Amino acid sequence: MARLHVLAGDPVSRSYTIVVHAATPAGNNLAGVSWAAALVASGRAKTVMTEGNDPGQISTAEKNAILAGTVIEGVFSFTDNPALNDQQRVEMLDQQATQVLAELQARLGVELLYWGATLS
Repeated sequence: MARLHVLAGDPVSRSYTIVVHAATPAGNNLAGVSWAAALVASGRAKTVMTEGNDPGQISTAEKNAILAGTVIEGVFSFTDNPALNDQQRVEMLDQQATQVLAELQARLGVELLYWGATLS
């Protein structure tokens, strides 16, 4: 599974659309529903990427993992700084991807914390 996919960019602003993936946390929410099942049943297990084997596409295996709720997907915009060297650019992109994934996991953890709970 690719952690990061670089998609369309704007040559004027040097801004690029980035799609990031990470494994869904193990365990259950407070209603006893697995995080993966909550993602699927709540309609959040989806991708913005086109399926295929070409650059900028997601593999069938990756897409299936997202649809099964075992992988989460986030999207963000990365603005390239031409003053950076390649190593600095990669480090900055990695740092932003890590931050986006942490924020996504935290947000989903709150949004789905009680998802699926029922009272009798």
